[in-house]
Amino acid sequence: MSEENSDQEIILDEDNDVSAVVEKVKKLKERLKQCQQAKQDNLAGWQRAQADFINYRRRQEEQMNEWSKMFGEGLIKDLLPVLDTLDASVAQVGVKEKFTSLPVDAEALTGQQPSPSKGEGENPNPPRLTSDPASISLGEAGESERATPLLKGGAGGLDLKGGIDGLKMVREQLMKILSKHGLMEMKSVGEKFNPERHEAVERVEAEGADESTVVEEVQKGYLLSGKVLRVAKVKVSK
Repeated sequence: MSEENSDQEIILDEDNDVSAVVEKVKKLKERLKQCQQAKQDNLAGWQRAQADFINYRRRQEEQMNEWSKMFGEGLIKDLLPVLDTLDASVAQVGVKEKFTSLPVDAEALTGQQPSPSKGEGENPNPPRLTSDPASISLGEAGESERATPLLKGGAGGLDLKGGIDGLKMVREQLMKILSKHGLMEMKSVGEKFNPERHEAVERVEAEGADESTVVEEVQKGYLLSGKVLRVAKVKVSK
């Protein structure tokens, strides 16, 4: 009888141990599930934070680029009148460069009135032009002042070809710098009138030209990175 009781006690102890183990495993599984959920939540939160940071950095870069473009566009736009002035200067002094020497106005160059004719109080020391850029004699010995030197071409003449070439060189250098930042001249003459690119200042008769064709460019138009920075002022055929 005692042996049977002993066996029952052993079985009960074993049942209790198994139940405890099962309960413990159940709790461990629940804990594992909670940890896995927390891990997923943390991972999702980190991924969202990472994505938000990437988006923020991209927005900042886009904003900086936009500010840079706006600043560059404004600066380039302010420089366009300089290009216009250079173009006008070259055109005024001679596009064909057919004149290389012009007579010098002695009065303008020296600030002296021209000498009177002989017998009418002739100046014993008249103004003397010289090709030497150092000075021009203004009268009595020992009295001389710095004067504007003559340009190349010899005494009595002004050579403007060098000046024209210099203006062209300045314009080319300026345009080369601006072109690195996306500036391009807009082709207008011969193109169909486009209100997005052209501003018509006059309609003219143009033989052989189709109606509403740009026949003359009054002011150049420019593109910046493919977009119209300034429309061209043009004359259009009737």
